[in-house]
Amino acid sequence: MNSPRTPEVPTRVSLRVGAWLAAGVFLTRMPFVWSGFGTDTDTWKFAAGVREMADTGRYTASRLPGYPIMEWLSVPFAHLGPWAPNALSAVAAAACAWLAARLFARHGVRDAWLAAAAFVFVPAAYIAGTSSIDYLWAIAFALAGWLEAADGRATRAGLWLGLAVGTRLTSALF
Repeated sequence: MNSPRTPEVPTRVSLRVGAWLAAGVFLTRMPFVWSGFGTDTDTWKFAAGVREMADTGRYTASRLPGYPIMEWLSVPFAHLGPWAPNALSAVAAAACAWLAARLFARHGVRDAWLAAAAFVFVPAAYIAGTSSIDYLWAIAFALAGWLEAADGRATRAGLWLGLAVGTRLTSALF
């Protein structure tokens, strides 16, 4: 007796689907990036530290132990106002969506793009994608490292994980 064939789950997310997912995630964050630095004192410390680095040229930890990758990458935008680093966090949210979709697909999750969208629309991830906070930056770097490690590219995985740790020290646990 022949059993019915189950459709195979794709192990990749197409470039088109990934790009649409990332663009959609980015666009859903854009209305909120102009809302300022908010009420989180960490974002205000980040803003002050980045402005000081832009003005003096010396590294200043926004808060200990320091988040140098995010801080250095934000320095060129220090005097543009809060929308610029907030928009960079929206880019990180979009990257998380695409990378998570690729990772889910690689591990056989059906509708990987939908699972990734669910991940980046969790309230904590949504808010982090509209404010100057390092969470999604570190997750994006860690996801990239995970994908590289899964493909057997240890050096690249190490570089991505190094960026994750430089963005948020707790990524070392990853």
